[in-house]
Amino acid sequence: MFKTKEKQLEYVRDWRRRNKDKTRKYNKEVRPAKEKTRRKELKLEGIKLLGGKCSICGYNKNIAALDFHHIDKNKKEYEIAKLISYRSVTKFHKEVKKCILLCANCHRELHNSLN
Repeated sequence: MFKTKEKQLEYVRDWRRRNKDKTRKYNKEVRPAKEKTRRKELKLEGIKLLGGKCSICGYNKNIAALDFHHIDKNKKEYEIAKLISYRSVTKFHKEVKKCILLCANCHRELHNSLN
């Protein structure tokens, strides 16, 4: 449709200028909802990849109570929470494979015993 990337960017900027109300509504309402859904779906993928339950006690009732724990902190490249929000799916899957899944209680107990 566009001959160059510059022409495409020019068109997008012009459209946004002409449709400020639509752009504001999208950025305020639609985009955050889509991002929240994406983050939840990505976390669910990671949970399924690691077996769907706490590796220690077997808890699996609420995904908000399940944490990704890096087995070897020296091999940790990214924080999982930041990858869920900002990075690529490929990097997320690569990083999740370095983790075990723990419920919040077991995760806190594990860190407490390490100190």
